[in-house]
Amino acid sequence: MARQRKNAKKLNMDYEADIAQKCDEKEKLNGEIVQIKNEIEGLKAQLKAKKAMVKKLDKAIAKIREQRASAEAEAALEMQKQEAESLVLQLLSSGMTSAEILERLK
Repeated sequence: MARQRKNAKKLNMDYEADIAQKCDEKEKLNGEIVQIKNEIEGLKAQLKAKKAMVKKLDKAIAKIREQRASAEAEAALEMQKQEAESLVLQLLSSGMTSAEILERLK
């Protein structure tokens, strides 16, 4: 009978030790899960900030492209103006009157 009590105590102690070990493992894993969740939230915040920066840069790029297109259009217009002035001067120096030049332009 004493032997049965010892075996019963040993069985109970083994179960209790296993339960305690598993509970410790569970707590450790839950702690890791919390840590991972916190890291994910931090990464989400970084991602949001980076996306906002990209959006801001896209707007800046679009504005610069518009400015470039406007400058190119102005340069082309100025070039056409200079070519037209040069042509008019050539025609005037060749003896054409301004009325004749206007007639040709029509």
